Amino acid sequence: SSDFGFISPKLKKLGFSAGYIYYAFPQGKDDNTQEIYVGLSYDTLLAPSLTAYFDMEQQGGCYLELGLGHSFSLPYNTSLDLVGALGYSIDEDGTDDGYYDDNGFTHAQVTATLSYSPLPRVTLAPFVSVQLCIDDKVKNQDDVGKDVVVWGGPTVKIEF
Repeated sequence: SSDFGFISPKLKKLGFSAGYIYYAFPQGKDDNTQEIYVGLSYDTLLAPSLTAYFDMEQQGGCYLELGLGHSFSLPYNTSLDLVGALGYSIDEDGTDDGYYDDNGFTHAQVTATLSYSPLPRVTLAPFVSVQLCIDDKVKNQDDVGKDVVVWGGPTVKIEF
């Protein structure tokens, strides 16, 4: 996926974000889709956030994600970031190709990321995520097939 966040101002402790995401899936162009998103965050204990994602191509509807997290500063330009998220689907069900069986809670997820900044505008961040699938369609996807899914990988961020 490609994420082009284009707005992220902050008013005191309140943050706002908006952007565009393009999802390109390896199984073919028919599954690719696009989303726009808007989000709010508050800079306080556990950094609560709420982001709404609107599918523009495949299903329409809206997906909400409530997040909580905390970053622990470590030596050598390193931090440990722990984030929890809870997903909720609105009007993305009802068809064979729908993302979810029902409107409602879709999954709960916890992610741990170890971020390292070797240069001022460069961050290397391996992560691991654990997801509890709540919605039956999420559980029964060909690439999931279970209640709990674990994955991880590297992230490279370069700021301009």
